[in-house]
Amino acid sequence: MKRPLSWSMRFALALSAVFAIGTLSAGGLSYLFLSREMSQRFLADVRSSAESLARIASTGDRTDLDEEIRAQVRSSRNGASLFAFVDAASGQTTGSLRLSAPFEGARRLLVGRDIPAGAPKQADSAEAYLAFGIRTEPGWVIAARDEAWVSENGEILVQTTASSLALAMVLSIGLALIIARRNERRIDRMDRVLDEVGAGRMHRRIGDGGNDDIADLAARVDQMLDRLETGVEAIRQVSTDVAHDLRAPLARLRMRLEPQALSGTLPADARREIGSALMDIDAISATFDAILRLARLQSGTVGRRHDPVDLV
Repeated sequence: MKRPLSWSMRFALALSAVFAIGTLSAGGLSYLFLSREMSQRFLADVRSSAESLARIASTGDRTDLDEEIRAQVRSSRNGASLFAFVDAASGQTTGSLRLSAPFEGARRLLVGRDIPAGAPKQADSAEAYLAFGIRTEPGWVIAARDEAWVSENGEILVQTTASSLALAMVLSIGLALIIARRNERRIDRMDRVLDEVGAGRMHRRIGDGGNDDIADLAARVDQMLDRLETGVEAIRQVSTDVAHDLRAPLARLRMRLEPQALSGTLPADARREIGSALMDIDAISATFDAILRLARLQSGTVGRRHDPVDLV
């Protein structure tokens, strides 16, 4: 029959499950908060780039604006960042970003729909850009950045969080199982000792050397076994003393009654009564002798003798 899980093991597994749920929940919330924080910072960077171009455009100096856009385009040779200025009067676009129509505010631009696929300045792995447009008096300034940075950092965050959570769960479950197995062994020792004491080996003790609740319980059980052994020994000693002290009076009583039973002057009825009394005295003496023999055997003062016995 398969042994059911002990309370310690069930408690360890339940505690590990609660820890795993809590850890996964904390990891999920951390991922959501960090992802939102990265997205907000990403948008703030794109907006800051657009505002920097907008300040130059507001001065009305197109030369400085064109030079700044070309400098920004040169600094982003991999196409991770795109910039554009759309002239309000002519509609002409300057920069690395080509759009069908300018816009204001934040917008997500998909490659192939909002941005022509395979554009010369576009990043090869780019799938979408986060853009921010600002309307100035000369026209619109737009800055866009590849969202791959956010997704890559999100993947790194997921991998790091998942690895940390997995390690923490493995360590917590392993530690819980180790503690549970240790408690099971200690409780099994208590069971064995109690079984042995019940079988008559009164000297057995648990002797748990821990410093927790189980150790305190084991110490109290050992104290109870000490008192039990003392009580049993006292009862055994009293029985031995009573049996020993009564043997002599019974022997003297038998010596006094036996001549009366053998006397020819005594009536037959009285002789039978004395004979019955002598048989009772012999039975009591045999019982006391057996008590004394058991006491000597339990104390180990005499060796055991093995003789064949006819069970029939």
